[in-house]
Amino acid sequence: MKKNVLMILLAVVLLVVCSEEGLTANYPLEIIQPQEGLNTNSRYYKAYPGIEYKVPIGVFGGAYPFTYELINFPSGMTIDSNIGIITWSNPTESGSPHNVTVQVTDAESSVDSHSWTITVTTSGFIFLDAINGSHGGDGTIGDPFMTMVDIYRGTDYASRLDNTYANNFVYFRGGTYDIEGYFEGTPGSQQYAFDWRGHVKPVVWLEYPGEEAIIDHDRTASGAYLRIQDRWPNDLFMHGIRFQGMRNHAIRTGGSRHVFFE
Repeated sequence: MKKNVLMILLAVVLLVVCSEEGLTANYPLEIIQPQEGLNTNSRYYKAYPGIEYKVPIGVFGGAYPFTYELINFPSGMTIDSNIGIITWSNPTESGSPHNVTVQVTDAESSVDSHSWTITVTTSGFIFLDAINGSHGGDGTIGDPFMTMVDIYRGTDYASRLDNTYANNFVYFRGGTYDIEGYFEGTPGSQQYAFDWRGHVKPVVWLEYPGEEAIIDHDRTASGAYLRIQDRWPNDLFMHGIRFQGMRNHAIRTGGSRHVFFE
């Protein structure tokens, strides 16, 4: 697997199972998430005011164990020095965009650091709340959508081309969601065509803090797997959401800088 597609989840698991005595580095220490020079299409670069911002630092190479440190950061932001999870419980628009620098030191005293900015804004976010399962709302935090089809913008072939919510981040409130949109393929290999001919659908899916969001593929989609693949979208970020009832590939994607977290 290429470095730039290394899943943060796998990286964290590898760190946990490594010997406490440390391992000699086979590759130079390198921070691979977040990457510098990106924009607010990346989860690392954008937060909603007042809603917890939580992201993992991804490291490639170096010698375990690592020590993580924030060098430059907004008030209230913290990092777990052992596993590199950044938490900012109350992002504020005041002073946005906020400058952040993280530094990682490995067991051989090698050091790498990355800097980026976090824009705190209400723009470019969609909220879903499955409390009653009917369509409606405008997708804002105060009047959320109720179903996946509201962000997909239909269920026919043409709807897969709709780019109304391209590059938006989607917050899922607690509840169980059916997969709804355009499906293709045959039984047993049916796929939910979430991205087509470009980055036209949201690929940052976030569980609302403190609530359990479940996406059930086996209720209305006959177990269809999630395909976010065509033309290789970048910066896919899935945080906290539980997926169930998926067949075949489960999630199939290409591109770069993807994160599956918690």
